[in-house]
Amino acid sequence: MKKIKLIISLIFLLSQITMCQSYRTAVGIRLGTGAGAELSVQQKVAKYSTIEGIFQPSFKDNISSLDLIYKQHYKILVKRVNIYLGVGLHKDWRPTNHQSEKKADAGFVGIIGGEVTLKKMNVSWDYKPSINVLKGENHLAHQSAITLRLIIVKQRKKKIKWRFWKE
Repeated sequence: MKKIKLIISLIFLLSQITMCQSYRTAVGIRLGTGAGAELSVQQKVAKYSTIEGIFQPSFKDNISSLDLIYKQHYKILVKRVNIYLGVGLHKDWRPTNHQSEKKADAGFVGIIGGEVTLKKMNVSWDYKPSINVLKGENHLAHQSAITLRLIIVKQRKKKIKWRFWKE
């Protein structure tokens, strides 16, 4: 009897963690060690993959940046909690010696972090190093941030066929 309860419990647990993300589209604010608040838009593109766009406007130090990151999500034993890592492209716009002119630096970005989804809110923490390799100065920058996203489009729930023996 104990074995049957254990097997039923394991099946129920596995059915609860089959979906890594509980959203398709999420939009929010990223707050961290960068030059201020950043806009984050995340879209699910495959079963465990998302593409995130991060835009940082130039409020504090007059440097704007745009990151486009492909992220692979890995589920943890609890529903709606996962870790992720990803890579992408990065572009900065920096002022030159002439105030009216800006130069653009481009390079690569990486990201590693974790996220939790609660109802219509997604909260994540990440570490994001970037390196400029095209045009401008070659330099390494890194940021750490907490992102608060509102879920715009939820993931469709799969119907569980409990009476599979009748089919």
